[in-house]
Amino acid sequence: MNVLLDFRNFQYMLLCLPGLVVHVEGNRMTVRVPRNRYDALARQLEGNEHVLALAANLSPQADGHLVCVQADEGSYHTKALQAAPGSGPCQCTGASFVVFSGALKGPGEAKCSVVEDGLLVQLSPTAMAALRAALRAMRDWELQVTGSSAAEDSTVAVVWVDDDRRINVGVQSCVDGRSLEGVPSVRLRSPTDHCSKGLLVRWTELFLLCSDSPSWGGCEDPQHAAESLARSFCNALLPHLPLLQPLSPLGLRAQLGSDRVGYEAGARGKPLPAVCQEPLDSALVPLLSNARESLDLEMVFHILYQ
Repeated sequence: MNVLLDFRNFQYMLLCLPGLVVHVEGNRMTVRVPRNRYDALARQLEGNEHVLALAANLSPQADGHLVCVQADEGSYHTKALQAAPGSGPCQCTGASFVVFSGALKGPGEAKCSVVEDGLLVQLSPTAMAALRAALRAMRDWELQVTGSSAAEDSTVAVVWVDDDRRINVGVQSCVDGRSLEGVPSVRLRSPTDHCSKGLLVRWTELFLLCSDSPSWGGCEDPQHAAESLARSFCNALLPHLPLLQPLSPLGLRAQLGSDRVGYEAGARGKPLPAVCQEPLDSALVPLLSNARESLDLEMVFHILYQ
């Protein structure tokens, strides 16, 4: 596990690609990578050329999953936890991560082993170079691993699969309760707080209801384009934060464009109190009217105590 350890922070650092899953089916181990995650994987390939470490998601296709269990005396062991106990042996077992290490020495092109709740695949330098070349070219890759006997032979594969659309599963709009499943979103890493009366309102997430090359004020970045709208929304509600705090989080859905201008603001599936309507109209309508091209978005705001 030393290949994963960040010795400065003493923590494991793994890239997690949404939709990536690892399946173990008999003697075959398969990493399934969604095609729409190519860019993120390509950036990872620019790093350490000897190690490729990827976190995996819980697979809905697997009927079991590797878990690491601690015994009473403190030791650890790996077991396959079944999704439906008592249904027989797992046909497809999921793993939490896979590590490809290109430092294998001695005979053979590869060795595969279970480490905690994931898989370690040790490759020869030649096999590692072939894997990285295949990933850069978005080609499927497969390697036969020869064991000490024919029964122990196995196959390691990385395959590209259809785009991952399972995002924001079960998420509903604060505005009116509509489903936001499948809608791409961005979580803000460095939000700006707007404070009043011991409370603060913070913009935390942006949903792109329509992601067709938006442009607002000449800006091609939807998050940047929405910043002025979010700032005006927060400032308009500052006098009413004590009233709105029990309703948090709040939602703002806006339609920008020359032929259509409008917004909806709500919380818990209902409109905000009527006292908020006039300040929101004064703050938001001028901004919405200046949009150059269409952009449909929804923003989430949290009201917190300072």
